[in-house]
Amino acid sequence: MTEQDESPYIPIARVAHETQRTVEAALGNHSTPLWEALSDAARKTAIATAQAYIDSPDMTPVTAIGPTVYAMGQDDRASAYAFYGVVRSIAQEQTRT
Repeated sequence: MTEQDESPYIPIARVAHETQRTVEAALGNHSTPLWEALSDAARKTAIATAQAYIDSPDMTPVTAIGPTVYAMGQDDRASAYAFYGVVRSIAQEQTRT
């Protein structure tokens, strides 16, 4: 078991990825693999992105991806914001008292 396997961000990244994949499928893009089929590099990126969104509350897809987010197609932006929204919602729910 690696350090990544023990990361508390894995379940959050997984839910965010699967939600993002579902949004993409709803928009006609069926190319995004299931979490279990992701490459190690893609999984690490998803986990790192989830961690960055949680550790930096002011971060958004615009600040994470940069101004190129505006050059993305509408479907790609929707996908990026779906991932972001899930991570932020989970983080918010976890801090609720």
